[in-house]
Order: sequence, then C-alpha cells, then structure tokens
Amino acid sequence: MHDAALRGVRSAGQRLVAHVQEVIDQEPRKPVDKGIYRGAWRSRKDPNGSIVYNDSPHGGIVEDGARPENVKIGRKMIDALTDWVLRHGMVAKNAGGRDSGGRFTKVGRTAAARSIAFAIAQSMKVKGIFGGTGLKIFQKANRATPRFLEEEIQRELRRL
Repeated sequence: MHDAALRGVRSAGQRLVAHVQEVIDQEPRKPVDKGIYRGAWRSRKDPNGSIVYNDSPHGGIVEDGARPENVKIGRKMIDALTDWVLRHGMVAKNAGGRDSGGRFTKVGRTAAARSIAFAIAQSMKVKGIFGGTGLKIFQKANRATPRFLEEEIQRELRRL
C-alpha cells in the first residue's frame, strides 16, 4: 500500500505541473514571452513523494516579484527589455521622433525600442517587477494539490 500511495503522490506531482500550465494560460498578465518560464516547470521524484519546481533563472521573480529597491538598471536589463519591446512590436517600422529643436526626424527601430525599454525600466524601479509581490502562479495552482493527491492515491490503491 505504501508503494501504491507513493506512486499516487508522484502522479499528483505530474498533474500539478500540467495544472500550473493551465493557471499560466488563465492569468490576465501572462508571464509568457519565449516560453522559458512556462517550460521550466518540473516534477522530480523524491524518496517521500514528489517535488514540483521551476528551474528557470527568472522563475523566482515571476512568482514573488522584485521590490523597487532591488531593481538595478544596467546595460543587460536595457538590452533584454529592448529585445522584448522589438519582439512585441511596440515600435513602428519607420519609427520617428522629434529632435531637441522640435524638428521631426527618423530614428532607428532599435533606438526607439531602447527609449521605450528605458521607460519600462524606470517604471520597474518605482513600482518593482510584477508590483513587487509577483504573480504567485504556483500558489494559485497549488490549491488543487489536495484533490490531485486524493484522486491519484485512490486510483493507485484501486489497482492493488
């Protein structure tokens, strides 16, 4: 019976990983750009059951956010945000602007994207990342764990 219960717990861990994907899709502020965060959810066997975790480098920030005082604006951050702005089509193909004299000039897409990226970074410095509290995706998904455990353990015990 112990082995059957252990198999049930491990199966519930796999179901929880799938459920996290559903919660991400239902999130109004989806943390999906390249799919790294979404694809990094794993369930690993443990001697006493299963461990569900996210092994992406930014998983902790998505989950728990970053307080404003911990946001440090640097070249790597601006470069990453610039790429993000370009991927999301926030800059027109023929981006233009006004110079210091008020005359209209054409600006490169990358320069315009860097300007937007810098504004986003400044906002993060004031508000934090994900409001400083995070999206709590796993916390939302984890509410289904008791139901998954009950269903999976019962299924494994019925197989005996």
